Amino acid sequence: MIHIAIIGSGPSGCYIADYLAKKLDNAQIDVFDQQPTPFGLVRNGVAPDHLITKNITRQLEKAFARPNVRFIGGVRIESTPQAHSYCASLTPLELEKHYNIIVLATGATHDRQLDLPNQDINGVYPSGALAAWYNGDLTQNQHPYIGTKIGIIGHGNVALDAARLLLKTREQLLKSDMPDHVINALTESQPNRDIYLIGRGSAANAHFSSGMIAEILELPNVACYRTDTNITEELPPDVLKLIPKEHHRDRLKNLALFRKIPVLNGDLVKIRPAHSPRLTFIFDTTPVKLNGEERVEAIDLRTSDETKTRLPIDTLITAIGFEQSPTSLNFTEPTYSVGWCKNGAKGVIQSNRVDAVNTARDIINAVQQSVPCDKIGYRGIKAILDTQPALITSFSDWKRIDEHERNATTEDRPRKKLTDYATLTALINAGK
Repeated sequence: MIHIAIIGSGPSGCYIADYLAKKLDNAQIDVFDQQPTPFGLVRNGVAPDHLITKNITRQLEKAFARPNVRFIGGVRIESTPQAHSYCASLTPLELEKHYNIIVLATGATHDRQLDLPNQDINGVYPSGALAAWYNGDLTQNQHPYIGTKIGIIGHGNVALDAARLLLKTREQLLKSDMPDHVINALTESQPNRDIYLIGRGSAANAHFSSGMIAEILELPNVACYRTDTNITEELPPDVLKLIPKEHHRDRLKNLALFRKIPVLNGDLVKIRPAHSPRLTFIFDTTPVKLNGEERVEAIDLRTSDETKTRLPIDTLITAIGFEQSPTSLNFTEPTYSVGWCKNGAKGVIQSNRVDAVNTARDIINAVQQSVPCDKIGYRGIKAILDTQPALITSFSDWKRIDEHERNATTEDRPRKKLTDYATLTALINAGK
C-alpha cells in the first residue's frame, strides 16, 4: 500500500486526490486541512454572494466519495508545534515518517504587504483576511471596523468583490451565505458610504473582468463615478504591447463599460448623492502615505501628472495580490506541490485542474519506477493526534455540518454557516 498525504483540501488538493485515487488502486490518499471543513477558499475565500462559484464543491466532493480518499480536518502542519484552540498540530517529520509521498496544496494564503509609510496603523485590512472574516472562517478572529469612507487599493476582481459586498443592501446580502454578524457590520452605515477604488494604472490597464464591472453597475442603489476623463474606444499602444492578444477583447469590453460611468467633476469628498452609497473608480493614481494616529484618517495620493491629493478615509482595504506560501515547512525529503502554492495566485478555480493532473502523473510515474518503503500512513498519525484535545473531523462530519447549515436557513438563503467553534464541536460530538 502506498500512503499519500495531501496538505490542503482546496480545489487543487481535491483535484489531485481524485486523480491519484482513480489511477492508483494500491494507494490510500489522506487529505489534511487545518479547517474542520473541506474545500479551502471555495468555502472561506470566494465572495459569499457568488453562489454559482461556490457550487463547485459538488464537483470537489467527488474525491472524498472514493473509498481510498480520507479527509482529516482540524490538523495544522507546522515545523514548530503550537497550541491551537481550533486544530491539532503535526510536524513535517511526523508526516514523512508515516507517508510515502507528500503533496503541498496549501494555496497562496499570504496577502501581499502594502509598502507605505504608516501602513501598520489600525483600520487597514488586507483583502484575504477580510474575505476570511466575511466568509465566517473559523480559524480567524477578525473584527474589522467598517466605516463610511473606505479606500480600496487595487484594480482587480478581488477589489471589486470587496466593493460590491460593501455596497449591497441587507436584503441583497441575506441571499448569500454570509454570516449574520458580518451582514450587520457591513450594512450598519451602508447608505452613507463612500468607496474609492484606487489603482496606479489607466482604465485600460485595470484587471477587472467585464462581468464583475457589469455586476457593480447593475446594483440599483449605488451611484458610480470615475475620475478618468479620457477613456478611449481603443486600447492605447502601451497597453497593446503588454497584454496578450487573446485578452484584448476583454479589455475593450471594460472600456465600453467604464465609458458609461459619469465623470466626477469636482471634489471627491463633497460631491455625493444623499442617502445612497457611492463608488468612485480612481485611475492613474499612486498611494503615497497613510495618515492618522490611533487609526487611519486619510491617504495621500499622487496622480500620473504629479497632482497630490489627501483623501479622508476611515477604513482601508488592500487588494494587491497574494504571495506564494510554501514554505517554512522543513521537510527533509522532496515533496510535490500543486496549485497556487506552486504557481502563484493566478487563474480561475478550474484552471488548477490541469496542473493537478500533470503533477499527479509525475507522482504516478515516480511510484511505478520505484518500490516504496513500508509505511503505515494514517494509523501512525492517528496515534499522535489522539494525544491532542482538538476536534479532528472526517468527511462524514462535514456532511453533518453541511446538512445542519442548510436546514438552519430560509428558502432564499443557501445556508447559515456555523461560525462558533464550540457549537460546531457540540454538533460533531453529538453525532458520534
